[in-house]
Amino acid sequence: MSLRRFLVALVFAFLGVAGCSTTQSGAPNLAGSYELNGETAAGEAYHGALKLTPNGPGFDVEWQRSPVLESHGFGLQLDEVLGVVAENNERYPGVVLYRVKGGHLEGIWRYASGSSGLGAENLDGPAGLDGTYRITLGRNPTGTRYYGSVTIKKAGDIYLVDWSTPDPEYVGTGVLLGDIFVVGYSRDRRSGVAAYCMGSATAFDGVTGEASDTAVGAELLRRSDASGASNASDDAGARLHALRQGARSCGGPVASRRAPSASDQPQVAALP
Repeated sequence: MSLRRFLVALVFAFLGVAGCSTTQSGAPNLAGSYELNGETAAGEAYHGALKLTPNGPGFDVEWQRSPVLESHGFGLQLDEVLGVVAENNERYPGVVLYRVKGGHLEGIWRYASGSSGLGAENLDGPAGLDGTYRITLGRNPTGTRYYGSVTIKKAGDIYLVDWSTPDPEYVGTGVLLGDIFVVGYSRDRRSGVAAYCMGSATAFDGVTGEASDTAVGAELLRRSDASGASNASDDAGARLHALRQGARSCGGPVASRRAPSASDQPQVAALP
């Protein structure tokens, strides 16, 4: 191979690696224990803790929090958002995170107890996350494909999501954080959902959702061993209220982001 051809090949190889972003790229190490301040959708304050334990491309989640909320979960990261399915012994719980670009959604998913791989799912339909969407890419972690449709119904700040692949299969609960749409799902019941924005390696915050509500809850997380963590509740009430009222942003304009491709790993989780 000539020197010129070698240099051209090297440039294209570099571009190929640089263009294949992953869900964990540039992210802080999230594993560990956190102190938690929260507020339910009804505005009731609570305190507790959260622990994140690595599990394949994602995290197992254990909460100690308000008894009206789930205590177990599994989360995946896409850009700056950690999306979590919150469940208590549901059948086949999982989480899917989509980047939203008008009526085009591109996402990643995995079962809570699935294999180490991720699935991919792209949707096309009306803008506004309300209506019926065709699955234009459905890929299981094993590489097999599926097809069907997804119905999204907006109920206040909560979204109710139903999959038909092609028969009715899974039901979910979704929340929107910036340009990332997070849906927790299971086979029989609309699982709870949480979406956190990672502001730093020691602190992040986000919203929670339950299918029975039309408003979101909110949570603030601070590492238990972080300096000043014990004072995290000083301004928690005001911040939690602001989060629930919509003062939250994470990620950025979808148009400025490269959408995940079918070949990216890890990139998207798909429903079987």
